[in-house]
Amino acid sequence: LSGHIAEPLTDDGSGRDCKLRVCGESTSRCVRRAKLRPVRPTLEPNEVVMTSGCSSEVILTRLLEALEWGDAAQALQPEIVSHILSFLAVRRVDHEDVKAVCASSLDVGPLCSL
Repeated sequence: LSGHIAEPLTDDGSGRDCKLRVCGESTSRCVRRAKLRPVRPTLEPNEVVMTSGCSSEVILTRLLEALEWGDAAQALQPEIVSHILSFLAVRRVDHEDVKAVCASSLDVGPLCSL
């Protein structure tokens, strides 16, 4: 479950296992508590973060810098890597700044459908 966000549902009482619902999934999973890391509790307004579902900026930078092609094994220049990552970054918004402009009552599955 590396890199996933989940909501704790129950604790088995031993303090070792925890039942979780992974965001975006309808089923639950049992995971060792030692493998869990809490999400950062404080969020900085206007902080630039990677879009949901992306790996961290550090991991993506390493992957892009490791790409090579051609006989001379050319790599991407740091400026190009930064430019590519800029398309995957967004500014974090405060919930108070978000408002619904439309709603749908469609429901064809366990998740919201639009």
